[in-house]
Amino acid sequence: MTNHSMVLLNIVGTDCVSGQVKSTLANIHITGVWMDNENESDYEWALECFKECVFPASSTIELPNVFVTDNDKPLKKALDKSFPQSDKLLCYVYIMRRFQVHGLSKLTSLYSTEENKKYEKREIAQLASDIALSANTRQHLNVAIVKYKAYSKL
Repeated sequence: MTNHSMVLLNIVGTDCVSGQVKSTLANIHITGVWMDNENESDYEWALECFKECVFPASSTIELPNVFVTDNDKPLKKALDKSFPQSDKLLCYVYIMRRFQVHGLSKLTSLYSTEENKKYEKREIAQLASDIALSANTRQHLNVAIVKYKAYSKL
């Protein structure tokens, strides 16, 4: 929310760009939409405008394969309606923040100094990274989840 009671929906794309490193990715600002509210109908309106402008029905441009969001339920519902074929993923930064909030709330009584808190944030970040980024098989994911749960029960 801004001072003008408006919400900005920022739409950004990520794609490969040419350069010396072949796997270079770049974020590309596509558009921003000022909305009155963060509700499903406003998100639907914004996403349909985006779809009509960038992916008109007469074009052969492929629709996005995936959308990355925080866990905003109205946005996720609007994406399901406007882009049903696209996958929806949670943002890694959002996941990390949730893990840290949850993990630190469980450990507050054990680690009260700022230095210990910083250490715990790094430890939790590593555990979350193992779950969100490193786990490339179901078995690896399950092991990482068990480690996080064991850590948060200390």
